[in-house]
Amino acid sequence: KKNDTGWFYVKNGKVDFAKTGLVYNAGNWFYIQNGYLNWKTTTLAMNNGVWYGVHNGYVDWTYSGLIKYGNSYYNVTRGVLNWNYTGLVKNDTGWFYVNKGKVDFSKTGLVYNAGNWFWITKGYLNWNSNGVVQYGGDWYCIRKGRVDWAYTGLAVGTTGIWYIKNGKVDFTYTGPAKLNGDEYVVYGGRASVKGTSIMGSSST
Repeated sequence: KKNDTGWFYVKNGKVDFAKTGLVYNAGNWFYIQNGYLNWKTTTLAMNNGVWYGVHNGYVDWTYSGLIKYGNSYYNVTRGVLNWNYTGLVKNDTGWFYVNKGKVDFSKTGLVYNAGNWFWITKGYLNWNSNGVVQYGGDWYCIRKGRVDWAYTGLAVGTTGIWYIKNGKVDFTYTGPAKLNGDEYVVYGGRASVKGTSIMGSSST
C-alpha cells in the first residue's frame, strides 16, 4: 500500500512492521524490510528454498551480475542465485572469480574464461598484472592480466628474466635476446645480463 512517504506492507488492514522478506504484488516479487519497500535495496532474499537477487527493491528477472550479501558477493543470473556457475563475472568495479556461485577471494592463479586464461589475485582480475606465473607444470607469460599467446621474447618474473615462446617459458632455448634495449644471454630459458651464466633453475 502506498502513501505519501512510500510503499508499505499491509496485512489484515494494518502495516506489518515486523515483515522482512519477499512479497508478491502486481505480478512481481518485492523486498520488504520492516514493513517498508525501499527502492534502493539490492540484496539476496530466500523464498521457498530459492535465493533471489533483489535489485532496486524487487526481483529483477533481467538482472545478471554480482550482489553483495553479508560480507560476500554472489552471482545472480536472471534474478536467481546461480550456485552452478564457476568463472569470471563483472560488476561496476571490475572482474571477479566466482566459484560455485560465490566470489572466491582466496583464489590466486590462472582461470580459464571465454577462450583465454586470466590471472586472478585474491579473487580479482587485475588488468595491469604482468609477469611469469606457474600453472599445471608450465610457466606462462601474463601481459595485461591474461596469458599472451602471441608474445615471444623476454619477460620479467619474480626471480629472474625468462625467455617466452608463444606465451610460455621455453626452457629449451639457449641464445641471445633483448629486453628494453638491453642484451641478455639465455641459458635453458633463463636470461642473464651480458653473458653472466645462470644455470639449472626452472623456477621463476
